Formats: sequence, C-alpha cells, structure tokens
Amino acid sequence: ELKAGPYLEFTSLDKAVVRWETVRPMPTFLAYGTNSTLKNRIALQNLTRQHEAIISDVRPGETYYYSVGVEQGGETQWLAPASGESDFNYSRPDISEVQSPYTEDGLMRKSRAAAEAILNAVKTRKGYAIDYGCGEGRLAFALAKRSELTVIGVTSDAGQANRARSALRRAGIYGSRVIIHHRPLAHLRHTDNLYNIAVSSELLHNGNLQGDHSELLRVLRPSGGVLALVGEPQIDLAKIIADSPLSKETITEFSGELLLARRKVLNGAGEWTHTYGTAAQTANSGDEIVDGGEMALQWFGKPGARGMIDRQGRNPPPLTSNGILYVQGDNRIWGQDAFNGTILWNYEFPSELRRVNTPRDGSNMCADNMSLFVAMRDLAYRFEGQTGRLLNSYSVIGGDKSNWGYIANDGNLLFGSSIKLGSEYTKFKGTPYWYDSTGTQDTAKVCSDNLFAIDKQSGLKKWEYQGGKIINTTIAIGDGRVYFVESNSSSLRNQPTSRIASNNLWSSLRLVALNQNTGVKIWSKAININKSNYPVVFFLAYAKSRLVLSYTTNRYYVDAYSSVSGSKVWSKNHSWNRDHHGGHMYHPLIVGDAVIVEPYGYKLSNGVVVHRGLPARGGCSTMSASKNTVHYINWDYDKGSMYFWDLNDNRRRLMVGSRSSCWLSLISGNGMILSPTASSGCRCRYPIQTSIGFMRR
Repeated sequence: ELKAGPYLEFTSLDKAVVRWETVRPMPTFLAYGTNSTLKNRIALQNLTRQHEAIISDVRPGETYYYSVGVEQGGETQWLAPASGESDFNYSRPDISEVQSPYTEDGLMRKSRAAAEAILNAVKTRKGYAIDYGCGEGRLAFALAKRSELTVIGVTSDAGQANRARSALRRAGIYGSRVIIHHRPLAHLRHTDNLYNIAVSSELLHNGNLQGDHSELLRVLRPSGGVLALVGEPQIDLAKIIADSPLSKETITEFSGELLLARRKVLNGAGEWTHTYGTAAQTANSGDEIVDGGEMALQWFGKPGARGMIDRQGRNPPPLTSNGILYVQGDNRIWGQDAFNGTILWNYEFPSELRRVNTPRDGSNMCADNMSLFVAMRDLAYRFEGQTGRLLNSYSVIGGDKSNWGYIANDGNLLFGSSIKLGSEYTKFKGTPYWYDSTGTQDTAKVCSDNLFAIDKQSGLKKWEYQGGKIINTTIAIGDGRVYFVESNSSSLRNQPTSRIASNNLWSSLRLVALNQNTGVKIWSKAININKSNYPVVFFLAYAKSRLVLSYTTNRYYVDAYSSVSGSKVWSKNHSWNRDHHGGHMYHPLIVGDAVIVEPYGYKLSNGVVVHRGLPARGGCSTMSASKNTVHYINWDYDKGSMYFWDLNDNRRRLMVGSRSSCWLSLISGNGMILSPTASSGCRCRYPIQTSIGFMRR
C-alpha cells in the first residue's frame, strides 16, 4: 500500500515532519519515540494518499525512531522502524515574534510591505541577502524576521550604520541574523557570487540605487540569485537594469510593483549530474571556468563528518547542477547552495537508502537542472532541488520482488533497471568492508535483469529492454543512445542474487547499443576480455564516437570501440602502480581527446600514448575533471591532499589541509570545485573534516 517514503525532515528547532504516500486514499498511523518501543501514536484518519505527521517537542542530541502503520485485512501492519537524529536539525531560531525596535511609522510600514512582497515573489527563505544601501536597517530587519535568511546591510553613512546596529541589538538579532557593514557601496569587499537576494532600502525610500551596479552583480549568486527592486514606477526600475552591466547577465520580470532580475547561469559552467559527471560516465563536468591555478576558497562548513559514511565505503559521489549541491550521507541527503554552502533542506531516510561499493554497482542518485532523483527500495523519488519538495515517485519496472538498480536521466527520460532484493552493497563498518581487495567478496558486480526508460513528467513507461545480465557499471548514455555490456551466459539465468561473483559472468559478453528514445536495439557485438582473474572493476564510458571499456585483473586493460558500429578500434594494457589503496581500480577519466587510466593516458581516436608514467599518487580515490583541470587526491603526510592539475600548462597545485573520500567526492560544476566532507573515519594527517567550495578568482 505504500507508494513513497517514509522520510523525516526537521522543520523547526523543536519539530520534525514525517511524510509518506499510499497507493490509494486511506487512513494511516505513525508510531514514534526516542527508543524502539515507539510509545507515541498519531492516527491520521483522513482518506488521502499524501500523509504527514508532526513530531513535537524534538530535543537536541536525540535519535527519534518511527514506523508507519497501514490497515490491511482488519489489522495494522507496521513498517520496519526508521530513525532520524536531531543532530542534523539545521533549523534556525524562529524570530517571527521578535518585537520591532523601530517606530511604527511610514518608513517601517513601507519596509515591512516590501519585505513581504519580495519574499513571496522570489520564493527564497534560506541563504544570504544583501541590502545595498540599507539605511537604518528597517528592510533588513523585516526580511530576517520573515525568513531564515542572514541579511547583510551595507551603508556608506556612518551614522546610519550606528543607528541600525543599535536598533538590531535591541531586537536581539544583531550578529546572528542581521549584520551591518559601514563601507563604500562601490567596494563591498564581499565574496563573489554569494547572495541569494539583493535589495535596496535606499531605492525603496529615496528612489536612488546608489553605488556601482557591476559590484552588485559581482556579489549576486549565479543560477537564480535575485535582485528585487521596488519603490519606483516600473519604467524607472527597468531603466536601472537596462543602463547597467546587470542587463546582460540577468533575466528580468515584473511581479506586481517589483522588478525581479534573476542572474543567469555562468557562461561556461558545467555540472556533475551523475556518478561520473554525466550519464556518459566520463568523470568530467565539462566546466570551462574552473582553472587549477586560480581557484580560491569560496566557503567552508556543513555538513561535517558526523552523519557521513566511513570514507572507505566508497559511497555515491555528490552531485551539482544549477547552483545546488546534493550530498548523500549515511541514510540522509543534504541539498545545499553550491555558492555559499547554505543547507537548503535535508532528509533522514530509512536504512534502505544506503548504497556503498559504488565501483561494483553504481550510485542511487542523479540530477537534472531542477531536481534530484533518488532510488530506494523499489521506488525512485524526484525532489525539487531548491526546496526538497517531493515532485514525483516512480515504481521500478520488473518483477514483484525487485528493487531499483541503475538510475540516470537525460532530457525528459528517467532511466532505471531492476535488481533482485538484497543485492545492493550496504555494509561499510570495519576493515572487511573497505572494498579494496581483489577478492570477489569486494569485487562481485551488481547486474540488472532489465533496463527501462520512464517519462519524467507522466511517470509512464517508454520502453523496456530484456536480454542478458546487464553489468551496471557499464551503462553509459550519450548522443541519443544507451550503451552497456551484458552477459548471455545460460548459467546465470537462475542466480538468486544480482550480485554476481561467478566467473561465468564473463562468458558470452556482448556490447549493446539501444536507441535512447525507443529502446530499439541498434547493434549488438560479441566481445572478449582477459578473464585470467575475476575483474576487480569493469567500466564503460562514452565520448566522441568512442566507447572505452576499462577493467583490471592483475593489470589495466583499455579497449576502445566505435560507437557507430561496435567494432574494436584499439586495445592497450599496462601495469598498475599498486594493488591496494585504490591503485588497482581507477575509473577512466576522459579529458579532451584523451582517456586517462593511470598511470597512462591514451588518445581516444587511435590509442596513441599522450600521457606516459603519470606520477604514482597516494590516497585511494579516483580522479575527476573539468574541461581543462583534473582534480584529485595525492596524499602528502606533511602538507595535505587536494591537487588541481592544470592541463594547459601542466602545473599541479596543492590545496593543503583536507582530503576527499576513498572513491570520488571531489567534483566540479557551476564554475566551482566542490568537496563535501567525506573523510569520516580517516586517521591520515590533515583530515580537516569540513565541506569546502572553491571558485575561480
């Protein structure tokens, strides 16, 4: 009867909401408590599909257990208990009842009305706002009181700054929710691309937008940061934008008396929407802004190591698109502002969310420019990126006892596959679950029974493919086609699990190409691999009419096939640097016309060596890249670990003090390099356990 959920969200300092959906309208129940006895009960008697129950009196430092009950056959059937920890409650104190420190005059009434109109129009309640020419702080106060924003007011008038600070201190919110800077408006000395909202009290009350408009543009967040202007006739507001640098970098619209100028996506910005960058599995964001020699700290902060999976578990990488950063921890997901680190939303999920050993399975997340898709159990969920609101859920296409396996999206299609129950890797605590050995307890590949496409909007099936056992780590999508390797070995047909450790998997292999929109088979070619040992990893990536198959047994093998016909174009092999700490399992990295499989790089078109003998590096992780910069870990016990390799000048730059996970947590997109904390459990030196964003300066 359950269609989606349950999952828990902390909505205020003392409240949490549990949400779930049922297949049909029906009453349901929620049992909860701070231990597994679940003494508290909430009965939801309304006949509805969408259910929501509030847990009140949430206390810091507590774990809350909960279970959903559904009536079936006259009895209440309870789901296995899930849990959420209030340590991950990022709600800010509610200041909506704080008394105004300002006289209730025309200026205050006008400021309050403007704040309400602005917040209703921009739909942003979290992050940072700037009041550019803030006067005595009335508008800044009104915005903070009605949202969770941190508001920075700037004025060039020392007297105004002092009066604003005094008033806000009387209200008890100065320094925590509103800060006033006294400085020239033309030289803010604030971080680039920081603010979600920009307003101007000076324009509201005096009809003048002072300062340097290019400076205002500089600090406004790309990908949707909003300059909200009010106080003058529409024609005059439009002229302010038209006569400034804002005109080329924003999209304007009117909302009542407001003019909203939304900043565009940065020109040349890339995105990281799938496990390895894109659905083509290139491990490259394509970001043209990132420059290894010019990256500087943009922000640091949450989430920290608490709540993450141990770095050796090789859990799903973070994703970023359209200015939102998505981070998966241990049965929880954060949605963050990529430009300033603000946590926009976070959910606590049941234990079925967890998926580790990504190199032998794949991630359970992907994103598009507005949403995040998450596979859990037999469903995939679509959450709105900015708010976390559930937009849709999709049932796996397969047998009755199937879970969602592979997940990807492209255009209007969501791609998935079905696997047998319990086939996912979920254990991660302790040395046996480092997934670093060459034995099949670590290396058994998760393989799907089918592959399908669903229309994102309608949720209807577009097509389904069934053939052999599809190796999840080889599914790559690009230029209108879906590629993968499948095994047609008859001995695998009755396997009780989709996690296949048998050497029979490597018999009767075929490389397959399907039409992305119809699922029609375009070609299927028999391929042979070196199977002297069960492959440690087995990857496929697509770029520039080449399919790159990279795998290891006791050395690296790299085979390139034509994506047009499936015929083999070239083949190479080389020794690995080591058989531990990830040196035997790197994912191929495609940069320009080269595929890098350490310690070599080969030209995509013909296999000619273009990088020879890349220096052996410490650390367990695989490399990732933007268009011209490779970002990776090279563990230096004296200095730190993050390196940015600029391919234009071949220089490598060390960023000291932190490190990423033992697989992939250093990604690029939005013109940034992003490193959510992923060193939980690490005993190496300099594991500063904080999330970090870098941006070009």
